[in-house]
Amino acid sequence: GAGGKGGAARTIAIDQEAAKHFMTASFASPGVSKFLMVSYLGSRRKQPSWMPDDEWAGVVKVNTEVLPTYAQAKQEADEYMTALAAQRKREAGPARPFQAINLRPGLLTDQPATRKVELGITPKGRGSVTREDVAIVADLLLARADTEGWIDLVNGEEGVEEAVERVAREKVDAV
Repeated sequence: GAGGKGGAARTIAIDQEAAKHFMTASFASPGVSKFLMVSYLGSRRKQPSWMPDDEWAGVVKVNTEVLPTYAQAKQEADEYMTALAAQRKREAGPARPFQAINLRPGLLTDQPATRKVELGITPKGRGSVTREDVAIVADLLLARADTEGWIDLVNGEEGVEEAVERVAREKVDAV
């Protein structure tokens, strides 16, 4: 992903259009049974019911003032993925299960893994998470056959294995 670096054209080309092309090809291929996209915690058009007003205000500020092109690109890709996943489920049915996972981390840091996270639905509109913890969580989510949907991620207090188990058991979806 461009991650908002390199200008608006590059951000749209990578974080929106390239992501959509990868999804279109993957979701159309019968041999692909899982797709995990790393998105962005603040990628939302509306305030979720679980997020306090002050946290939502921070999301709005970042999305409109700090990284508006990045936010737009991520929202477009996230919504596209959600629509494709629903379409694939309707068309394929239970005979061909498909997992569409939208992992939505906060600000990425280069610190060592903490292996402690807040995963699933988080009231935080901002927060950080180590790149290594994102990779660990992605690996654990993909290793399972029972995870899908939007899954928010910031560093927190719950162990990664326990957090992934809880999210799967409770069918958490932050969409």
